[in-house]
Amino acid sequence: MILLASLLAHGPAPAILELLTLGSDGPCEDVPSGASPGLIRTNLGVHEAQLDGTFAFGCPSRWGGSETALAAASPDGAGLWLAGTDGVYLSTTGGCQAQPYALGADDVPVAIASWRGEGWLLTRDFSAGAGSLWRLPLSGPSERVQTWTDVRPDGLLADGDTLWVAGSQPNPTLLSYDGRAWRDLTPAAWPPTEAPLDRLAPKLAADGGVWLLAGTGAPRALWWTDGETVSVGPSATGSLLGPVRAPYVDLAVVDGALWWNLSGDWAPHGVEVDWTCLQMGPDGLPWACAQDELRQVVGVDVGGPMEVLAASLRQLGPPLDGCDDVDGQCGLDWLHFGGESGFVETSPTTCPDEVRTPLPPSPASACGCDAGAPRSALRAWLAFAVALVRRRPHHARGR
Repeated sequence: MILLASLLAHGPAPAILELLTLGSDGPCEDVPSGASPGLIRTNLGVHEAQLDGTFAFGCPSRWGGSETALAAASPDGAGLWLAGTDGVYLSTTGGCQAQPYALGADDVPVAIASWRGEGWLLTRDFSAGAGSLWRLPLSGPSERVQTWTDVRPDGLLADGDTLWVAGSQPNPTLLSYDGRAWRDLTPAAWPPTEAPLDRLAPKLAADGGVWLLAGTGAPRALWWTDGETVSVGPSATGSLLGPVRAPYVDLAVVDGALWWNLSGDWAPHGVEVDWTCLQMGPDGLPWACAQDELRQVVGVDVGGPMEVLAASLRQLGPPLDGCDDVDGQCGLDWLHFGGESGFVETSPTTCPDEVRTPLPPSPASACGCDAGAPRSALRAWLAFAVALVRRRPHHARGR
């Protein structure tokens, strides 16, 4: 019954959320050298690229069952840090295995970053109105570096030699940390807003200061400050992505429309984009998601952004053998998240622009069973579940 409930459950459409690391060049000629993702985060988990061009499904059960856990990774992939509703974890195997860190019972993760080869985590204690910064080393326990009772942090940004921390409540605050000392870079006055801020998060270090995403409910705005002056960028009634720095220009997406900053002044570019995320990649270039696709943004001109399709969820395949799969839970993850999307019954592609093809039917054994190995039993359940998926009406499949 648990298996059937997991399989038949409807969930959100699969979507790429973030590029975590770059990997080795794959087999696709249309993906330029240096533009092949290594680890990607999706709303189904964290997935690692394989040498054949596919991605292995990363099972959320390995890090507490949180498929949308916050994630950060060191550029070389040596450490992958995951923070979800059921704990904070470290994986040194690309998500194949993961080990938990100990945090306070009331410390709720709100942001995570990789900095100087270690993980760094912001948490909030919502009952006490306090916040903390934690260091998550590759070996050894977590360390609470800082606790605030007068700052409730919303966001964290690692850039070069600086960690930026910002929070909207009880008063909008901006702090920086160089590993030794903190600096308060809160300006004397912030821009006026119609409603109190409920979010203030650092997004891009630029020109001796930092761009911040300021939120008042649904409305969003970009503010830049160096601790003394404040500049106001574009504002949105809802979605605001970025900003990021492309060659010779800054970019943001405001309610689905592209904006650019050529010489210190933001202006609408004049085109709409289908991007659902926008970030700076480890290669120093902007990267954008478009639901189930991941694209490298190599530049922009008057006609619009110039993009390279680097990965898609058409390349997502089943979990790797040999990774953690306690009691077959990883297989159930694959059924739950891959069944609705048709991934379970199709073959992953090796290039992002290819089309998945149906898997051939699995021949039934003479007795309908296998000798008692747990993995063989799981495969029998998987075959049964796939058969159920194929018999389901078309309207009940993924949206």
